[in-house]
Amino acid sequence: ALMVDSVHIWLGADNGMLVFNTYTDSFEPAPGGLPENIRAISRINEHSFWVGSINGLYRYDAAASKTEKISDEVLPHQAIYAILRYDENTFYFGTYNGLCRFDIQTNKFEIIPLDNGLRTSNQLILSLLADYTQNCIWVGVEGGLYSYYPSSDQAIVVPLLIGNSVKSLLLDNQHCLWTGTDNGLFIYEPSTGNHRLIR
Repeated sequence: ALMVDSVHIWLGADNGMLVFNTYTDSFEPAPGGLPENIRAISRINEHSFWVGSINGLYRYDAAASKTEKISDEVLPHQAIYAILRYDENTFYFGTYNGLCRFDIQTNKFEIIPLDNGLRTSNQLILSLLADYTQNCIWVGVEGGLYSYYPSSDQAIVVPLLIGNSVKSLLLDNQHCLWTGTDNGLFIYEPSTGNHRLIR
């Protein structure tokens, strides 16, 4: 996991958070209370950010030098693999067993059910990507890919990628979706359904 601010590069790793100061060209001590096994980092505002780890979700406030662990009870599962800021007030979290949403204005988490058309024992979410042209969020999971539409709370399985673990997602300037999987790199054009595989 990686996050960059005006001074630091924050690197989330299995052994915890590494903080590199780009001005002094040196590593600094990480803030206290942050977990090990970090999988995702996302900025909330100028002074705070989310840290997703195998051991739970944390909110770090640099102004107050405070780390808060979010209760596992409000999440589909404690292990966090992906974090996406969708708009000014909404974050999505991909967990070991499902998707949830956080609303900054209400300060509440909401579990988002995804139809388990992939017939997997759980819904390990590996990657999330906002697509403002399609008005959806691409949700890469172990065993496939969903397009999730926040306005209707509808999730649709993309048949092309059933059986593939979608670990990374990227939209290019032609609006093709690049999906990194265990079986290679798929390039998918959502508007036409055309695709190709690069191995």
